[in-house]
Amino acid sequence: MKKLSQRQKRLLIKRAVNGNRKHILRLYSSRPTVEGSTSIILLNGEFHRVKVRGVARHPPSSLDFEDNYHSTLSYLESLRKNFAVRKNSKMGWVFRESWPGGGLYIRDYTDYSKIEGISTSAALVLTAEYDRARELINSTPPAIDLHKWNKRVFTALFELGFFELLGLSEDVGIKYSTSGDLRTMRIVSGSSTEELAQASNQIMELSKFIYGEVGLPSKYLKEVTTAICEGLSNVTGWAYPSNYRFKYLPVGRWWVTASAHRVNRTLTIALYDQGASIPVTFAAKPTKSLPVRLLSFLQNALNSTEAEEYANDAAYIEGALRFGASSTGLDNRGQGLPQMRELIDFVGGGSISVLSRAGRCSYEHGGGVVRESCGTSVGGTLVEWRLALPAIAEDG
Repeated sequence: MKKLSQRQKRLLIKRAVNGNRKHILRLYSSRPTVEGSTSIILLNGEFHRVKVRGVARHPPSSLDFEDNYHSTLSYLESLRKNFAVRKNSKMGWVFRESWPGGGLYIRDYTDYSKIEGISTSAALVLTAEYDRARELINSTPPAIDLHKWNKRVFTALFELGFFELLGLSEDVGIKYSTSGDLRTMRIVSGSSTEELAQASNQIMELSKFIYGEVGLPSKYLKEVTTAICEGLSNVTGWAYPSNYRFKYLPVGRWWVTASAHRVNRTLTIALYDQGASIPVTFAAKPTKSLPVRLLSFLQNALNSTEAEEYANDAAYIEGALRFGASSTGLDNRGQGLPQMRELIDFVGGGSISVLSRAGRCSYEHGGGVVRESCGTSVGGTLVEWRLALPAIAEDG
């Protein structure tokens, strides 16, 4: 097995991002590739030529929670199952033929070259699933035939830091990537409040891309800063209760990314955890601990006659989005989602979308809360929050 030097890896990244992924084969080996019988895989930071056996799984052409909601959820759920089976059976990713001198081969793999588009939030969840597999299996799932991947999909994942998790390079540690009027923050993951504070600071630093070093108008600075910090800490604070039996073993972490658009003055934050979910934690709370308005809302919104497991998920999410809840007993805690929603109206534009287990609720400035259910879980909770920030001339 031939290893690449650090210089070759850096050259590989540069060429891949520029769309010249055909050079991957040349960097790996001067021997020609036999189409259909061998592939180039990236596994634990090294490239290998392997034989392909079995049938590849094909994800949907678009991984997007807005435009392809159900198919995206179904694919990510199948990925979780596959990773869980490998962990429980201690099955590896690459196998060696049994006879002396036998080569490497793969089976049961995903052909990502079929993906034509991926949204930031879908890329965040995909990265989290690979990150969990890396930690629990102690080996990152391989990337197959990178030179065949769609350029836009490859670049989006690269800019978010997906390939750094695969060990492609250890020195691509830039916090942000900029393309025209859009700047994107690489995915940050952690488990502590200190790490959340660092992520919040990075997001606030990102807002300077919109306004320059002058930063947010003072009229909005405190409210935006407080909502980001409170929102992140509250959304993740209840995620991993010790008494909950998880379907898929969690690693107790969260993942967050953000982007800023200079012309539209929009700040978008996406946060994901693989926790018990809002519907589970709300249903487990004693009714006396819930705010009166929330309890009244749930009594009217919950469908007690529906037998399906996920039937009331969206109602619980709407309750959290409208009224919040606190497990601490403190009035200033448990208000993360309502505060994020209220800030949209305060700045005069934006939206928030919350997917938790198999429910989804969304709110857009000037409209009401819209909720819907799906038969497939997102594997935790995903919050995507977009603020349409004011022009600097409005600073009072």
